[in-house]
Amino acid sequence: MHFQRIKTGGVKISDKLLRIHIANPLNREKEQCRLCRILAGEKISILFLTIDRKGGHICTSCCVELEHEERVRALIESEAVMKDHARFTPAVGLLSMFPHQSQLQVLGVSLHALGKANLPILDLSSSLAALSFVLKYEHLKRALTALSEFLVFPADSVHLRSTVHVRQA
Repeated sequence: MHFQRIKTGGVKISDKLLRIHIANPLNREKEQCRLCRILAGEKISILFLTIDRKGGHICTSCCVELEHEERVRALIESEAVMKDHARFTPAVGLLSMFPHQSQLQVLGVSLHALGKANLPILDLSSSLAALSFVLKYEHLKRALTALSEFLVFPADSVHLRSTVHVRQA
């Protein structure tokens, strides 16, 4: 049986990022908002954010630029209710695809391709326009190769590094 690769609208791979993962008991749901307020107060952009409920916990994962690692760790360590629940993963990357009309099919094929390549997914999220995976930075090129077996990316859409940086002053 011949498999026809699925056309997508493109893919973008980020620079190195820091992943922050906080799992709080359900009775501390407001702490998720606290993390966002702390980062916004310090003018640290959140490049990826997902919130999930697992068992008796609310889990928040977000990614910020790796250059903020020392500052972010210090900010979270200064928060008594967050420091015991926070885990940091430096040197992750964000792989975002733009699947157009076949999002559900692209999700299934992507999970299959990354699993077949033995590439662990740290986080994932989807929106109307994009499907995003957080992976170890060192795995991003292998992930792109694995996905290319099943998906077609327009030649001019593969960005191996982000090209737009916005700084708030």
